[in-house]
Amino acid sequence: MEISDQQLSRFQTDGFLIVERVIADAQVERILTAMSRVYAGIYNRDIRPVAMRQPVVPFGTSNSVHWVLNARTVDGDLWNLATDSHLGRAAARLLRTPSVSIVEDQLLAKPGGGAPVNLHQDYSYWRFSTSTNMLTCWLALTDMTADVGPVELVPGSHRWGLATRPRELIHGSSDEYFSVMQDVAPKGTDVKLISTIVPKGGCVFFHGLTFHGSRGNSTDSWRRAVSLHWAAHDCRLDRAKLVDYDHPYLFAGLRQGDPLVNKYLPQVFAA
Repeated sequence: MEISDQQLSRFQTDGFLIVERVIADAQVERILTAMSRVYAGIYNRDIRPVAMRQPVVPFGTSNSVHWVLNARTVDGDLWNLATDSHLGRAAARLLRTPSVSIVEDQLLAKPGGGAPVNLHQDYSYWRFSTSTNMLTCWLALTDMTADVGPVELVPGSHRWGLATRPRELIHGSSDEYFSVMQDVAPKGTDVKLISTIVPKGGCVFFHGLTFHGSRGNSTDSWRRAVSLHWAAHDCRLDRAKLVDYDHPYLFAGLRQGDPLVNKYLPQVFAA
């Protein structure tokens, strides 16, 4: 896909860009099948170190999103999506950087009746990077409607600075939904939320500092999505910040100050 000048300008203003279609239905089905494999404990391309090859256990409970980190390391179809050069090129354009590497992916399955995910900034979980110049693509694998709990974003919030992490993330509530954002939002800000209402195969790209979350799923159906996360060329590793990251092996061979690129974090686009 090509990012136009108009789309780039909108991203710079809002901190996000909604795109109606980035992958075709056939690819959506492949990713859904891969997602089912991983949740069932079937790994068709496990590249993790031998000592790390335990079953992948999703975060979450029966009434929250079922959340799996870095499934690209155990499944070939998910690896192919995460390293897609067309998506990487779009990411580089939006970040205005000559290259990007993939640093994380997430499988996100929210059950019917599933709880909200409180508003947060993705970069608050990536402090291993010395730069906030990072990007997420939240990709819908089922049609998004307001009642399934799609991602919603706060326009312009990528300019507000870094907030703390919410006390609770995936077991969110209406009482805590806005909690961490309130600490950094400029006084008098009229907060406006924009929902990502797209068909399956559509997405939203957003900056690592853009506040986003999702309301509860009030339907009886599962809401399924996958997210991809890229680091720009100027992102460097701060090893001291890896102590609270769930998969430190992903940074194997990288020294303090190195670019975030290795066999687990491959560069997926370079100009």
